[in-house]
Amino acid sequence: HNDIIRSPVDLAEFARLFRTTLDAIKVAHGEDTIVHVFPAVPVSVAVEAGRSWQSKAHPALKIYDQNRKLGGFIFAHELEHAS
Repeated sequence: HNDIIRSPVDLAEFARLFRTTLDAIKVAHGEDTIVHVFPAVPVSVAVEAGRSWQSKAHPALKIYDQNRKLGGFIFAHELEHAS
């Protein structure tokens, strides 16, 4: 649904939960884990996820995009740790 974000407070809460979740994944699976992301979210949430991710603190992300012509999700982008 495109109406899940109704206010700036909703977006801020998403960002907080996203960072907390990435922190928990890192604790449970280690610094070298890669999180595969198949987003089905409004644009505002996708942008906030990118803004919230921290290269020195969070696991790497591999992001996929749905492409019906190619039959499903395809790899689109990777956010890696800072060197």
